[in-house]
Amino acid sequence: MKNSAAKQSQVKTAMPVSAANPKPPARKSATQTKPATKLSQSRAASSAPKGKYVAALQSSPRIHPAILRKDHTRLNVRDFRILYQSPPEDRIKLIRAGVGATEMKAFAADLGIPQDRFFRMFGIAQATVTRKALKQQAMSVDESAKIVGMAKLVGQVETMLEQSGDPELMRDFDAPKWLARWIEEPSPALGDKRPAEYMDTIEGQEMVSRLLSMMQTGAYA
Repeated sequence: MKNSAAKQSQVKTAMPVSAANPKPPARKSATQTKPATKLSQSRAASSAPKGKYVAALQSSPRIHPAILRKDHTRLNVRDFRILYQSPPEDRIKLIRAGVGATEMKAFAADLGIPQDRFFRMFGIAQATVTRKALKQQAMSVDESAKIVGMAKLVGQVETMLEQSGDPELMRDFDAPKWLARWIEEPSPALGDKRPAEYMDTIEGQEMVSRLLSMMQTGAYA
């Protein structure tokens, strides 16, 4: 009799528990997410100083704000400073997609170099550029790489001047035309050869880029 009464009390005790809490074990996993929520909150709090770091970068002349915002979907070969400061992966995408022939002609105008001499500098036939421009076509990968390399040099000059910290100089300075004049002048660092003679290869362009960096440090005037 006592045993049956005990069993009935156990059943009565068990019934309210199952009825009051009929939810599946997933409920427990929901409660287990609380520590993860606290962890994510702590991570968010720890990342707060990074916002100040990004703000400091934005105020620095070394990185263009458009690069920090990541709002440039496709680089333009004539956005010289952005092109120079962008990650190599972005420039590779531009090269593989091909620089438009019309963009190349516009780039020559930015530099103030006659188109026939500009194309000859890269070893590209003017007839090829004209034909592709009429058809709104892009240059080949090899041709685009040379054009991007030249545009990077303009961006490097703009960045060097920007790092000087003088906004007045930046406002009045025409980097494309300055570079166009400079590459035609014999350089002692190149054995009195003109930098323009090295624009037809990527290796040559990189050598000219190093020469510009040496000028910035005062190694060459």
